[in-house]
Amino acid sequence: MPDDVRSSSPRDRAARPAAIGAARFTPRSVTEIELPHGMTSTRRSVMRKGALVGASIPAALLLLGLVARVLLGSDNGSTIAFVFALIALPALPVFGVPAETDSGRIIAAVVLSLATWLVIGAIASMRVAKRPLVGWKEWAGQYWPVAAGMVVGAVFALALAFFMLGAL
Repeated sequence: MPDDVRSSSPRDRAARPAAIGAARFTPRSVTEIELPHGMTSTRRSVMRKGALVGASIPAALLLLGLVARVLLGSDNGSTIAFVFALIALPALPVFGVPAETDSGRIIAAVVLSLATWLVIGAIASMRVAKRPLVGWKEWAGQYWPVAAGMVVGAVFALALAFFMLGAL
């Protein structure tokens, strides 16, 4: 269709270039635009990074415990470091690490705990992705109850082991 002929059809107007610039304005091109921090971008970010964030939070707690161990000395620092290690590595009591500290047991506890935190983070991101609005706040709402259950279970297992050994 020549440019000098005016058409009143919306489809013809959308197919013609705009007077300023040469962009074509069609409904499809508008929906393909992805905002950097929009809903689609945030959903994709939560889905991609949810498992890694789920594992990085306990890793940060483990590093915080190591820093406390170095800064506070042997008595208080060791206690705080062990509590943070128990939070970050909830599989420690499963392998009996407080009673026996073989390197194989510790490595197995670290690998199992890492896999567990990755799975918890991934499940939280998959559960959040079913909602219409997705963000890190909603991800945290799905992650923290399960993480708290893991920590309480590890502390309960350690307390039970101490009770069975007669330490409590």
